[in-house]
Amino acid sequence: MENVTVDTLIMRNSDKEIRGVVYGAGSACGYFGMLIFSIVGGILFDRVGPYTPFMFVGACDLTFAIFVTILSCCGVIKND
Repeated sequence: MENVTVDTLIMRNSDKEIRGVVYGAGSACGYFGMLIFSIVGGILFDRVGPYTPFMFVGACDLTFAIFVTILSCCGVIKND
């Protein structure tokens, strides 16, 4: 669900002429984020406990949802 949401936000808020470049850069950042999350999740699993990576991702998802909601309410994100 998170990937679909991010892709939709990127596509709706970029100009048609540069949409491919913006989408490519966004995808590259997403893949880099997955790499970082995998490393951090492994460290949290080994050092803290088996449930910690899931709590970490849940906290990051909640932060993202709050951030997007605030941007949407302020009119920064287009609501066509």
